[in-house]
Parts: sequence; C-alpha cells; structure tokens
Amino acid sequence: MSVLAGEGKSGGVRMDSHPKPCSFSYVLVSAARLRDDCVGIGLIFKARDRSTTKKISQALADTDLDAATYEALRIALEEAIGAGGGSFTFYVDNLRVVAQLAGEGKAPAELLAPSLQVRALMNGAGSVSVVPVTRTEAFSARRLALQAQVAPVPQVREYVSLQLPLSV
Repeated sequence: MSVLAGEGKSGGVRMDSHPKPCSFSYVLVSAARLRDDCVGIGLIFKARDRSTTKKISQALADTDLDAATYEALRIALEEAIGAGGGSFTFYVDNLRVVAQLAGEGKAPAELLAPSLQVRALMNGAGSVSVVPVTRTEAFSARRLALQAQVAPVPQVREYVSLQLPLSV
C-alpha cells in the first residue's frame, strides 16, 4: 500500500528557470507518544546517497498519534515544495494514516482538515510516494520522535484571595 500523487504538477508554486537541486529525495516520518498530553514527531531527510541532510524533532501538545503524523507529513511536504518539488518518497510508520491517504480507510471527522491539507500539499510537491513501514524502536525517525524536547509544564500557583468586609 503506497500513495502516489502529483506527477509533475506545479500546484501553484512558481518554478525558477534554473531550479536548485533538491538536497533530499526521501523522508523518514514518525510520531511517538511522549506522555499523556504530548506526542513527539521525528523527520529525517535523506539524500539519494542515504546521507542525512536535515532532522526535525518536535513535541506537539494536546494531540494524538494520527494528528501528529499528519502534522509531520505537512512539514515534510512544505520542505519538498520549498525545495522546488521533484520526486519524493515518504516512509511513514503510522499504517492508519497511510491507509487513509491511499483511500483504503476514511479519516475521522477531526482529522478531515489535516488529511485534505496533506493531500493538497502532495499534489503541489511533485511526484510523491507515501510508503508504510513497520513501527519499531529501530526506525530512526521513531527514535528521533521519542527524543523530542517537551517544554516543562508550568507550575500552577495557587492564590488565596481574602474577602475583607467593606465599611461604609
């Protein structure tokens, strides 16, 4: 099950007459639960020679794995469009999201907007392929997602208010 989109479509992105060669050809994408209210995403951009050109690790609050995976794909696709489009493969360890993008499952109502946004970006990025991979601890993007820095939860200070009698 893989998803293909946008063979050569420009998607409204203006291409220079001398486009810069893209520094990456594929991206490893993962999302991992860090704690109850936070999910980490990991993206590793790879060149054709398998060298790493860029890494992104970010913690997202108040979200679930599927929404975080869509956010990670959005970030990766925007990078692809910013690089001038081309041919890209995204290896994703969230099989449910890959199936939704392949049309083999429906995105739930709360994920409809992110799903449509990712599909639109896929059409604008050039030739895009989304390939499922097994979620394991050995998947380097998953390890990166688990290392995402979580901002400390601010301590809530309790204030005591005193009600003083009013004198007239």
